[in-house]
Amino acid sequence: MKVAGIPDPLQLFDGWEDEKAGISKRPPTFLSDIPTYFLSNGDMAHVNSVLKDYKLGKAYEYFVSGCLKEVFYHSLSKSSLVCVLRGKCCLSQRLQDDLHDIWACIDKLDRSIKAAYCSCIAGLGQTCNHIAALLFRFEAANRFGVSSCKLTLCAWNVPPIVKKLEPSRLSD
Repeated sequence: MKVAGIPDPLQLFDGWEDEKAGISKRPPTFLSDIPTYFLSNGDMAHVNSVLKDYKLGKAYEYFVSGCLKEVFYHSLSKSSLVCVLRGKCCLSQRLQDDLHDIWACIDKLDRSIKAAYCSCIAGLGQTCNHIAALLFRFEAANRFGVSSCKLTLCAWNVPPIVKKLEPSRLSD
């Protein structure tokens, strides 16, 4: 996915900051920004799920359950008007398979979500539950006081990497 004016985030190998270091540099994002982004892409299903029952939906479950792994931040440059968040998320049905690559491009000044991508089928259209989970994580950082608009930082926990599960008998 190519966005005008920025390099492909999946091809950027240097300059990424881990979640603890980059979280205070992100522009704030609010819950209302998420349905606004999905609406701009014509995805009414995600707009309705975020506005009405977001805590019951699959995207929010990805966020709270640890399926969304560490989110990295890239400012692109000091003069860039946008920044990029990048992470990985578990697949919907196959937890043992490779993770989906996801990213979102955020305007540093007006905090609007400019573009997003996920390697899943729905993510090719810039809207899917994995992207919504990334945006929920981004919004939670602001809500809990750890984005760039706050003067003090709260503790932020990065989800641990879980080793692959081996099948076992129920009796074991």
